[in-house]
Amino acid sequence: MDDIHPIYIPRGYMIYTMPAERYLNYIIDGIRGDNHGEFADGVGRIGKTLIAAYLAKHFSLWLQQVGGGVATRLIVPSTTRRSDGAFFATVGGGLQLDANTKPSDKRKKDRIVNYILNRCGAAGTHLLVMFVDNAQNITRKELDYLIDLDDEIEEHGVRLFLAFIRQSDTDGLSMSQSFSNFPSHITGRWNMDSSSHVMTGLIGLSDATHALRRYHTEAFWREKCFVEYFAPSAVKAGWTMDSDAPLIMEVVQELRSKAGLDPGGDWPMKTFTSTVKYLLTEVAARDPSFRGFKREHIKAALKASGYLKLELVHAGVVPEVTA
Repeated sequence: MDDIHPIYIPRGYMIYTMPAERYLNYIIDGIRGDNHGEFADGVGRIGKTLIAAYLAKHFSLWLQQVGGGVATRLIVPSTTRRSDGAFFATVGGGLQLDANTKPSDKRKKDRIVNYILNRCGAAGTHLLVMFVDNAQNITRKELDYLIDLDDEIEEHGVRLFLAFIRQSDTDGLSMSQSFSNFPSHITGRWNMDSSSHVMTGLIGLSDATHALRRYHTEAFWREKCFVEYFAPSAVKAGWTMDSDAPLIMEVVQELRSKAGLDPGGDWPMKTFTSTVKYLLTEVAARDPSFRGFKREHIKAALKASGYLKLELVHAGVVPEVTA
């Protein structure tokens, strides 16, 4: 795998985006507001998992804003869980807490408590942020199990902050709507109200320009940024990928308008990263005289990424195109 450029590996690299920054600030506000957690909604393939993975990996860069902390990530599977033992076994598995023997139900919970306390102790902090991805798979009863876990952690002088991330288009409801009838001990603990954050893709030219610039400043392989690796002559001549952002967004907006979609809609990271990959590997890398993208290049990249098909699905329209 060391000989394969990260752009060819699924989730082989991560970049910091403005949607990630907006979500980061939302989490920071929740921590400062003494909440035990916050909820966020977002449609499928918008980039929720990438944001959570990035923030969990680079926690030291942003948790210093609240005095320090550590972070981890849990992906909740869709399998049926009925007891606290089954739930904590799932959580332990998601956190990769292996057991040599089959633990008792209490031991399953204790392993998670010990993991949190040990992570915080090793880092000399009293805060652990756990990103809970696919939170729509958590049942009402399992929220009570998490309350028990939260209470026990708090007894040890450590704070657990649960950052729930839910895919909202599984049932058409926002997180606050889904949990609107829950009792106050749940809504008060995790601030499940109308202030829940909506996670988006890239919004407008400024977000797209910022993301494209990261391929120069953050995405590196073998001491070269991604853009220089695939377009060395163009970079040497002074070209930067983000300089083509206005043209790229113009083509995107034209495509959306022709399909009857809002031209100002946000751009999901799934098709954004696929478009960038195509532009770098299939256009820039194949033309020694390359100096910048043309309209036809961008159209081909958007088609190859499946951009319009995904946008039509997000809009509730059955796609009739292959783009």
